[in-house]
Amino acid sequence: MAYSQHQLNIANRVNMYDFMTNQGAHWVKFSAKEDYLAEHDSMKANRKTGVVTWYSKGSLSSFNNAIEFAQKVYPEIPHDDLVSQLLDQGIQEMNHEKTTMKTPAEKQASFSLQAIQKNARVIVKDTGALTAQGRAYLTKKRFIDPQTVKLFENHHLITSDNMGNVLFHWRREGKTIGVDQQGIRKRSLKSRVHQQPNHTITLDRAYYKGIGKYSASDGGFEFNALQATDCLLSNPKEPINLYVCEAPIETMSLLELNLRKGEYEKTTDNAHYLSMSGLKQNAVYREINALEKQYGRDRPLNIIMATNGDEPGQKFVKKIVYEYRHSDAVNANVHWQWLQPNLEKADWNEMLEYQKTGKLQSRIEKKHDLSQAQRLFRNLSNTQEANMSSTPAISQQLGAGA
Repeated sequence: MAYSQHQLNIANRVNMYDFMTNQGAHWVKFSAKEDYLAEHDSMKANRKTGVVTWYSKGSLSSFNNAIEFAQKVYPEIPHDDLVSQLLDQGIQEMNHEKTTMKTPAEKQASFSLQAIQKNARVIVKDTGALTAQGRAYLTKKRFIDPQTVKLFENHHLITSDNMGNVLFHWRREGKTIGVDQQGIRKRSLKSRVHQQPNHTITLDRAYYKGIGKYSASDGGFEFNALQATDCLLSNPKEPINLYVCEAPIETMSLLELNLRKGEYEKTTDNAHYLSMSGLKQNAVYREINALEKQYGRDRPLNIIMATNGDEPGQKFVKKIVYEYRHSDAVNANVHWQWLQPNLEKADWNEMLEYQKTGKLQSRIEKKHDLSQAQRLFRNLSNTQEANMSSTPAISQQLGAGA
């Protein structure tokens, strides 16, 4: 579709903070004026201006540059669909200027399983069941035990959407209030490559990950271990344990690792597991409050922060513990612990993979992909003048070799 320069100008001036929020982005307060993206703490947004800057991508800014910025953030959305969405929002901002000063929470509509994502090309919906391909991805690619997957299916915690992505349901009071989307088809190098200012390249994740539009900002994939194991054990005298991870598959992996160690006290109805779907303090605080209401504030509650072993995960744990202990909601019966994978910069799914296979094939694949992209980049650099090297040209070469 051809767009006029006037239409492109409108699309480029869109409030990117609002646009990403409406796409399901979750933000964490960073300062009086800024938030950072839960999934990428190198991406910061000015809440007042709506400008988002991605510092790990050469300080790429959305200021009068929303189309290019959105393409980097959402490479899976076709170009025309993305421009159409930006243009629609830009026109709304022009016609309803006052609404641009409202917070995303004030404007946010209700989540719907019948419109998880929506663009001009397709409406993404829940199918109500997990596909065979989705089940194979979880069990063969991510090493989750088939019986565990089946139990999650039976409790309607995991299904597939009509695009084939696995959905992890955020349940509250018997309703789904949001979902994580996990792609099961590997993306091409062409769609993942980025050229940095120093002429090196980086690759985005190999599989699509998303959060359903209008998912609850304080929600996450959570379950009682009793649901996930059909275990009948219960000990009302024992403390409640809440295991907090960053992503749904990591949460399921940690449950299975506890089962493999025979630590059945971590699989009773005293044990709860929460995926923050990023690094979201409000999701953790809400779960603490819910457990205090369920079991009483006098019942000991252990918060086991099982974040990844990377720097953002470590910083997050220190920050949330400090702020909780200095908040009005502090409870002396809430005890914080830190549980880290014992492999460097690993997550819990990698730990499960290593236990089951004795190696990390997933890391080997990542290194192979990056090596292939770098080799193609070097070949291109040797045959072209430096001023002719550009990401589109690289992408064409990668697309041919992917």
